[in-house]
Amino acid sequence: PDGKKEAIIIDIEEKLQEFISFYQSRNVNLPPNFEDTIRDIWNRNQGDIEKAIKENGFNDILLIPPTPNIGELSEKMKMENGYYDFINSPNSTVDTLKNIPLTSQNVDKPRIVLVHNTQNLEDRPELAKTLNTKGEDVKLDQTLPLEDYLIFSNKYYEKNKKHLDEANYIWLATKSGARLVLSVWDLDDRRLSVEADDLGYQVSLLGVRPSRCFY
Repeated sequence: PDGKKEAIIIDIEEKLQEFISFYQSRNVNLPPNFEDTIRDIWNRNQGDIEKAIKENGFNDILLIPPTPNIGELSEKMKMENGYYDFINSPNSTVDTLKNIPLTSQNVDKPRIVLVHNTQNLEDRPELAKTLNTKGEDVKLDQTLPLEDYLIFSNKYYEKNKKHLDEANYIWLATKSGARLVLSVWDLDDRRLSVEADDLGYQVSLLGVRPSRCFY
């Protein structure tokens, strides 16, 4: 979008070892065939993956196992103070997501997810243009669900010692009833704030992290 060219190189074998070590450090149980499944997804979709990277500027991938239990995953992905603040739930402050009704599509499948590896939305022009987006305009099939975002947030912090989205809120492809989930890293309390708002909600610091997912 800014006229600059960027060389993006992704080594699937290197990424596999990187993510396996990451999941082991978080005590996430991987399916016994996880590596072979990821290689198969990569090989079957490589042309579409390359096309999506060229068209959208994705510069990194997430390798994610089935994550059907958001409560269990959230416990293993806690950072710093570690608790989550879920606004518009029966309890305004909670330390786990396991008792909150959350719905994401296709998180029961292993997947490769294309993402923009950058801290805040305004750091890249293709992300900055998503700011001030209403929930009803979010393309859920091209947006990170909460499960993938928890993994991405942890992985980003592990490498950079900085948290994703300290400067902005982002919509996620996860619903709580009729409302859409959004998130931000709370700098004051050193925790991940997870909220839900009506689909018509719109503020200047609220945008989207586009993604593409392959199964």
